[in-house]
Amino acid sequence: MGHGHRALGDPLRAADAYGRALVLRQALGDRPAEARLLVRLAEAHAGLRRFEEALREYRSAAAVLRRIGDGRGEQEVAALAARLQRHLGREGLRPLPE
Repeated sequence: MGHGHRALGDPLRAADAYGRALVLRQALGDRPAEARLLVRLAEAHAGLRRFEEALREYRSAAAVLRRIGDGRGEQEVAALAARLQRHLGREGLRPLPE
């Protein structure tokens, strides 16, 4: 559902759908899916200009990936967070704390 809302340009409903799916995957202990959903949730937050929430979700995804030993995934998510930080700097917004 989240992907459909995202494709239709509705990041608020996408964030809601990703959040609900995240809760389900966490309950099942599906860590890889949890990390993927955290990234999708971060992207939806960024689309809503909720940059602090987006950065928090990216960091949570990186932590999950670190715990499951996915170093490459962790690096990719860290790069997404860094890109968001750079974007905030270009927009004249104050960079978020690490």
